Amino acid sequence: MNRTLSISTNARGFTLIEVMIAMFLALVGMLAIGTLTVTSIGVNTVARERVAAVNLGTRVMEKWVASPIDALPTPSCSPAVGQLVAGVNLICKPTSGEMNIQYTINASISDVSAPIPPRPAAALPTPTILGPGLRITSLLVDRTNSNSIYAGTNGGGLFLSTNAGVAWSSVAGIGYIHVNAIAQDTADATKFYIGSDVGILDNKGVGGTWQLLNTGLTNVNVHAFAIDPVAPNLLYAGTDGGVFKSTNGGAIWGATALTSLVHTLVIDPATPNVLYAGTDGGVYKSTDSGTTWGASNGVFPNNLPNSSVNTLSIDPTAPANVRVGMDAGIAQSTDNGVNWFSPSPAALTYSMAMAADGTLISGTVNGVYFNGALKGINSISTQAGLRAYSVAIDPGNSNIWYAGTDDGVFKTTNGGTSWSPAGDNMTALGNVPNIRGLGILPQEKVVTVSWLNKGVSHSIVLTNITWRIY
Repeated sequence: MNRTLSISTNARGFTLIEVMIAMFLALVGMLAIGTLTVTSIGVNTVARERVAAVNLGTRVMEKWVASPIDALPTPSCSPAVGQLVAGVNLICKPTSGEMNIQYTINASISDVSAPIPPRPAAALPTPTILGPGLRITSLLVDRTNSNSIYAGTNGGGLFLSTNAGVAWSSVAGIGYIHVNAIAQDTADATKFYIGSDVGILDNKGVGGTWQLLNTGLTNVNVHAFAIDPVAPNLLYAGTDGGVFKSTNGGAIWGATALTSLVHTLVIDPATPNVLYAGTDGGVYKSTDSGTTWGASNGVFPNNLPNSSVNTLSIDPTAPANVRVGMDAGIAQSTDNGVNWFSPSPAALTYSMAMAADGTLISGTVNGVYFNGALKGINSISTQAGLRAYSVAIDPGNSNIWYAGTDDGVFKTTNGGTSWSPAGDNMTALGNVPNIRGLGILPQEKVVTVSWLNKGVSHSIVLTNITWRIY
């Protein structure tokens, strides 16, 4: 979260004592509510009045942000006043012996820019239904039962279909978290892991309940997850703070040498001590089970463009073939990441899925692409404006694919020739603007404290950027 303090003034300068008081209270405010940044400050009003205004506004913001129901607090003022109402001015004098002057407080919430416009409030989906408006950020088909499909969402938790996508139900015990990655244990097919914005969970707690496995995980925003195919207790997590590793099934985690934000992780199936990580700075590679890492972006002229790497895949039939999905498109290496072929297609790519026979599908900003040639990606199905954030292939039939979008899950049974909604409450797949979706919309909580001094108006503005589901 980020808090910004703006102060506009017009009177005299500070005395040394006033500067010291202001610095002390500003420090207290920063410790109390987070990053409090002074963006503008004048030199023309009584410093003690400013300090009192900052103190008052900070107390309001602290209580507001901490409110479990997002309710505005009752400011500590004299005479006593009621609870603040958004958009309504409230006049009071701060208590605690501060400046004996009247302050006007105004609190409001305003939406700020978001990747996808909000849908009308009346059209919001029920969070327990997997349907139009719920973004599908991750997909997994159970390798032992292709009728069981897991879908992770961006704030709606985890969903499960036990009939190949005909119907879906919310998985209990997880809550409305962001599920960024889903993995099935390589030894125990009944054990699943999810990487989320609250850390790593597995379903092997007491009585089969979901439990957090965050011991040693100093950054809990987990984007990627990988399990060693030979040693299933060896786990890797890609986070905002780099790659973490566990050698005991997630009981304890330790940081590795890669500390950049990691979007994706993949393990070489033929040589499990070799891993690739996708970052904002390209591809990194480890040849010692994640202990050390080095850039693997190629050398001129066959190198990766300067682009964020969102997804990675390795061909199980030819592990030297590594593909990356980037903001700049899809690129491929045929020599374990030493050199790379130029991106084709040049479409922002979010996800990839690889079948045992080498079939590769990619979820992009323009729908789903299929790998039809060694050094290029041939389009089979594109839907303008329909973003495929996640993809999965039926392990028993490489012609059955699933794509996760802003309109729920879609399915093809003929290798992408035609698609249909997977589940009830779905809309038809079509060329429609991508303006639907249950996404994350930032909001700005604003507290303005103003006052008059000798007929001159002064004010401070505190803002707090928060996030909500729309």
